Amino acid sequence: MKTLNLEQLQEKLMGLKGAPFATILARTTPQFVGGKQCPMIQRGVRKLALVNVMIGSWSYENAVNNERLREGKPADETGAVEYFTPLERSWGKQLHNEAAKLVGIIRHEKTDKKTKVITVHYYLKTRIIKSLKYNYYDADGNHVPKAEAEKYLPKRTEGRRQQVDKPVRERDYTMQNIKTIWMEGEAYAISVD
Repeated sequence: MKTLNLEQLQEKLMGLKGAPFATILARTTPQFVGGKQCPMIQRGVRKLALVNVMIGSWSYENAVNNERLREGKPADETGAVEYFTPLERSWGKQLHNEAAKLVGIIRHEKTDKKTKVITVHYYLKTRIIKSLKYNYYDADGNHVPKAEAEKYLPKRTEGRRQQVDKPVRERDYTMQNIKTIWMEGEAYAISVD
């Protein structure tokens, strides 16, 4: 397995053509409810997930509209399927490659309120195809049962604006959270150092 640092991963993603499939292993921090008193936050619980995804220049708008056409809804008064227009992403900008084509990388700038220092983070824009496996672990590496961790997750209303039976699931993974990615017939371990 080859190893890429974050800059090399970004370069490889910038050079992708089309919207290829990939598999990623990512370690993320779930958005638990309950604030600092939440036992999952106090224990430093993280999620490790293996997921089949679509990456690259895929279009969320087109994917939702294709699903609406497949399902034939929602329809207007004439029976035509209504067109879906997504909301603009408020927290980051999708990047373009040298040929001015959109790529599956989101750039997010965050300004520290006290120091006014700007930090930049990069995210991999994905379409979830299938969640293969996931588990939760505390800060000491101990397994946390899914039922215990998921009690503290917010109720998700996946794709409520899409108005389809099978929502298009888009997730943006912080590049630093990706541990391994399999794409274009190669496996890459991601080094954050």
